[in-house]
Amino acid sequence: MPLPSRVRIVDVGPRDGLQNEKQMIPADTKVELVDRLTDAGFDAIELHFGHHYLPSSFMSPKWNRRTDDYGGSIENRARFPRRILRAVREAAGPQVAITAKQNMVDGIRGGLELEESIAFAKLYESEGVLDALELTGGGSRANQMFMFRGDAPRAEMAAVLPPLPRLGFRLRGAARRLHDSASCRAVRSRGRAALRRRTESGPAPGSRSRTAWR
Repeated sequence: MPLPSRVRIVDVGPRDGLQNEKQMIPADTKVELVDRLTDAGFDAIELHFGHHYLPSSFMSPKWNRRTDDYGGSIENRARFPRRILRAVREAAGPQVAITAKQNMVDGIRGGLELEESIAFAKLYESEGVLDALELTGGGSRANQMFMFRGDAPRAEMAAVLPPLPRLGFRLRGAARRLHDSASCRAVRSRGRAALRRRTESGPAPGSRSRTAWR
């Protein structure tokens, strides 16, 4: 699928360029991909509208720099992903479930935020095409570690990486565990200090509560 831009994808997101639907989503390509999946026995297809990839780049105010019908407003930025939805549903037919993985936030300054992502989700729902929507966040083009917040399997991912990225993953994971551990200790310390002060000062006048410090 060609990028609607005259510059390298590593530099910018969507800019003014291709507008014709047959140029942006070649009919033979979309039918071939869907046919391969259904012929292989898949009964569901997930479309990736997140992580700063092409549809996500159209949706993002950070990456989408177009000034035509595919940029600017939420409706315009949703135009290309909506075309994908219609094209895939047309090729797949009603017997295949279609889901989409959509960013809630881009995780970068000036990127997609929750309020806009909700508006996008409503537009996609209005197409009557999607059976489910999977929520995600962050992306591969900037602030990549945003995707690995929380209980990400860092050790498993680091095991299959080259030495230098593996070291970064391990350092990041160790720093996160240290931060979480330090935060827990700080919270426990503050709680114990508050309880100690309350115990030493005795119960408030008229209070029946009794607190024992161990």
